[in-house]
Amino acid sequence: MTQIPVLNANGEIVNVELPLAPGRAAAAASRPVALSNEDAALIDGLETLIASSNTKLDTLHTDLATTLVGLLDGLEGILGTTSGAAVTTDANGTVQQYLRGLVKQWIAGTLVVGPGTSLIGKVKTKFIEAVAATMTRPNDTSAYAANDAIANSTTAGSVTPFSFSMSDVNDDLFTIERLRLITSDTGVAGKALRMWLFRASPTVGAGDNAAFTAPRATFIGSLSGTMRTFSDGSGGIFVPDEGSRIITLPTSGAKTVFGLLQTLEAIASPLAQSTWIATLEGFQGAA
Repeated sequence: MTQIPVLNANGEIVNVELPLAPGRAAAAASRPVALSNEDAALIDGLETLIASSNTKLDTLHTDLATTLVGLLDGLEGILGTTSGAAVTTDANGTVQQYLRGLVKQWIAGTLVVGPGTSLIGKVKTKFIEAVAATMTRPNDTSAYAANDAIANSTTAGSVTPFSFSMSDVNDDLFTIERLRLITSDTGVAGKALRMWLFRASPTVGAGDNAAFTAPRATFIGSLSGTMRTFSDGSGGIFVPDEGSRIITLPTSGAKTVFGLLQTLEAIASPLAQSTWIATLEGFQGAA
């Protein structure tokens, strides 16, 4: 500290410190001051309070970290597994299963929002080409009369109807626009035929070459056409007998419709064991 000489009461010269300029200064330029006991106690209390607060903050930090880790582990357990089956209905499932279900429907183009009029992604018409299993008629050349049944067996109970898988999923609505019928039988060239369609497998009342009978239960419509002549058989395009299309649901809880074939005019010389391939064409709808 800077000192100045002054005279004391005895006339002696003594050095005293020069008064400090008012305002803040560094510690080296400041005059030390002894704190009172009360001030010291107050400062000690503040130090204790700060230390306690730090401990609480450390505890809070640890608790938050533990909680976040637990949440992340839980989410990883829910979302990390990819083996869960996709859920595409309102059935119970994990978040991961619901997400897989959404992705699955999105890719398939069946993800529908609201009442079924808005699709997420590219809107694309779903065409149907449903081919039934090939039918082989009996090993005979017996002539058909008009309105006879053409089937795989002469015994009604052994007749297997044509079966068409029309839907992507069970119970989806669809339209039937026409039928393609191709056969190795040259004897039916130029002849008119009819395919009767049913939602469920019908009770067959007539075998091949017997008078055709069609049950009314689950009947959904019929298509007729004339067979054209090919070098190695016959073929025809059939259209609905009423209106331009048939709108229907498949078999309840399934995807199929069934068909029975009928002659509309006499066929003099059918081919023994001829093969018949039937294909329905249409558009996919939504249940």
